[in-house]
Amino acid sequence: MIKKTLVGIFLVSLIGLGISSFLAYEYALISPINCPLGGTSCDAVRQSIYSNIFGIPVPWWGIGYYIGMLTLALAVIEKESKALKNLLFLGGATGILVSFYFSYLEAFVINAWCFWCVLSAICTLIIFILTSIMLIQTRQKS
Repeated sequence: MIKKTLVGIFLVSLIGLGISSFLAYEYALISPINCPLGGTSCDAVRQSIYSNIFGIPVPWWGIGYYIGMLTLALAVIEKESKALKNLLFLGGATGILVSFYFSYLEAFVINAWCFWCVLSAICTLIIFILTSIMLIQTRQKS
């Protein structure tokens, strides 16, 4: 059962990696971001002062996060280490906190919602839920 949860974390991280990679590509272009819902909300988010952290565009941080999560999920699949499981959960918890922060900024500061950012936030929420389930399954197993 834990293995299925870990595969879920891996797959959702892969989807998140695709979304963040697409956004990193779009951030590099001068043209407006390709938003399936239309409008300029994605560009409003990209042009805000919150679109970079230490000079690095947020999508690149997302790429790093998702690569880290899928790598950790693979590591736990290979070697069921309690320390690795805790690290994976910590990554999920950190991810959801950062995601909540960016969602707050979109809703109350920037006043614009980026479709792709919301999809990434959903991936992060699912990862957090799955890492929580993994921890519960681990405790029930022992």
